[in-house]
Amino acid sequence: MRGFWLLVHVLGFTLWLGGGIATMVAGITAKRLGTGERLTAYKIIGAVQRLLVAPAAATNGSGIMISRASTQTTPFVETRVNSRLRVCP
Repeated sequence: MRGFWLLVHVLGFTLWLGGGIATMVAGITAKRLGTGERLTAYKIIGAVQRLLVAPAAATNGSGIMISRASTQTTPFVETRVNSRLRVCP
C-alpha cells in the first residue's frame, strides 16, 4: 500500500510543480498581450489552476498516509550492517 501512496504523492507533486511553473510563465507572457488576449490568457491560467494545481494539493493527504504507513511497518530503505564492523558509542 505504501507504493500506491508514494505514486500518488509523486504524481501530485509533479502536477503541482508543473502547473505552478506553467502559470508563472503564462502570466509573464500575458503581460505583453493586448487587453482582450490578456483576459483570455488569464481565463486559461485559471482553468490550469483549477484542473492541475488545486487537485494536486491532495499531495498533503498522501504524504500523511505515507508517514503513517512508514511508522507502522519497516522503513522504505532497509540497511544491512556487515557483522565484521563494530559500532563504537
